[in-house]
Amino acid sequence: MFNRHNNSRSRIKPMGEWIGEKQHLVTPSLKIYYDEYPYKLVLHGNIIKYDIARFSAFYKAVQSRTWRYREQWTQKSCNYFFTDLDVVLELVEEFPDLLQSIHGPISEQHIDSILGIDATTCFRKNKWYNKYDVKISFFSNQRYANRIRTDYEEIEYKKELTEYINNSYNNAK
Repeated sequence: MFNRHNNSRSRIKPMGEWIGEKQHLVTPSLKIYYDEYPYKLVLHGNIIKYDIARFSAFYKAVQSRTWRYREQWTQKSCNYFFTDLDVVLELVEEFPDLLQSIHGPISEQHIDSILGIDATTCFRKNKWYNKYDVKISFFSNQRYANRIRTDYEEIEYKKELTEYINNSYNNAK
């Protein structure tokens, strides 16, 4: 896992706000994708309709440059996730016609903000449920995995946590 388990901060490089000869706008990424890939290219086309010849050339170019990538085909787009900025820059220059959008960290400060130590951090443009600017999730299956707390201790723990959240945030639910 890139985000929490490997100390791989030094491998992530900021992209800047614009990249490539044609100056493509970089959308600031909201997270490290799949806890491993800091860079994402969204290509024109989808699982149903795409230019087979261009995508074949793109696929071959990706495979000749790296094996550390992930692809995702949806009904809306084709997404490629990468760990290496140099590979992304080469692909952006070689296939500008395929690019729908480019996502990644734009500065050192942005990299620091999306890398969490023990928490998953997700930055969003919209509020959670169109109402809240912060969402904190706790999973009860952790208690069963560790078997640390008794049921009574779990209830007390949840009470203390609820009280802390209610005192720290306005309108928390």
